[in-house]
Amino acid sequence: MTDSIRTDVDTPSTAAVNTDFEARLIELRRRFVERTRRDGEAVGRLCARWDRGEPLAGDLLRDLSRTVHGLSGAAGVFGFDEISEAAHRAEMSLRSLDGPSSDARALLDGLIRELETMWAAA
Repeated sequence: MTDSIRTDVDTPSTAAVNTDFEARLIELRRRFVERTRRDGEAVGRLCARWDRGEPLAGDLLRDLSRTVHGLSGAAGVFGFDEISEAAHRAEMSLRSLDGPSSDARALLDGLIRELETMWAAA
């Protein structure tokens, strides 16, 4: 049996496939930016609780870590490397906490600044 390419089958042109893919990617990136607005607000609310003296433990630490982790992964997938790196650094700092950490807070502030930069450009 020989390998052959069927030319009698209608297939979408490469240009049409690329255009469709690019349109879907643009829509997914738009949705990601919208999601980051909600996640950024959540990080801000969680940090405000920490700033008011709530210990960074239990639900607060879990929710903050989960939100930052999600931002790190999704930002990397969509090519927002600065946000991915800022979120990753904040996540690693949160994971290594043995008590109150100004480093973690500064890294979270840096993440929020990166998000604000992206929002301004969107």
